[in-house]
Amino acid sequence: MTIKLKKCKCGKEFKQYNSLQNKCPNCQFKEYYCRKPKSKPLLKLKIGAKRRSNTDNKKNKKLAWKWFSQYIRLRDCLKTTKSKNFGRCYTCDRIKPFKELQAGHLISGRTNAVLLDEEIVKVQCHRCNIELGGNYTEYTIRMINEKGIKWVQSKQDLKHISVKKNWKEEIEIWKDKYFILLYGKNKKLPF
Repeated sequence: MTIKLKKCKCGKEFKQYNSLQNKCPNCQFKEYYCRKPKSKPLLKLKIGAKRRSNTDNKKNKKLAWKWFSQYIRLRDCLKTTKSKNFGRCYTCDRIKPFKELQAGHLISGRTNAVLLDEEIVKVQCHRCNIELGGNYTEYTIRMINEKGIKWVQSKQDLKHISVKKNWKEEIEIWKDKYFILLYGKNKKLPF
């Protein structure tokens, strides 16, 4: 077997070891290790087509939760202490300032069917909601005493149901309810 000398594009002669080799080792090295990575083409949308952003949906869901939480805390503060500044935790009966209260769920999980259900969300202190994991035993006992066991079971069945919501509409609903409670009427802020 004879090894042929072949001329590379760069002008140097090299020994061709197989029929597929058409460049000298230096050119092969440069081509393989010094090449720029190929950029992937950007996603092309048709003109006029709207692409629904998942991040917008998440932001709207988060904002809807913010207004819902504000509404629940204010509602329960007014119900338990008749004050906008203080409220009583539903599960431990401690009175806390409004800013230290949270909206706690009867049912764990944040599926859309139970996330904004005002019947199963009550005001809780940080200790009960976070440190005690929702204090579900006490929460459930109190809800059964208020509403009955069948009602609680029917609400617990909602945990496994997925519901699509229009988060922009939910934001407006809970913002309006919050301002009605706060001012006694639907007052829109300039922002």
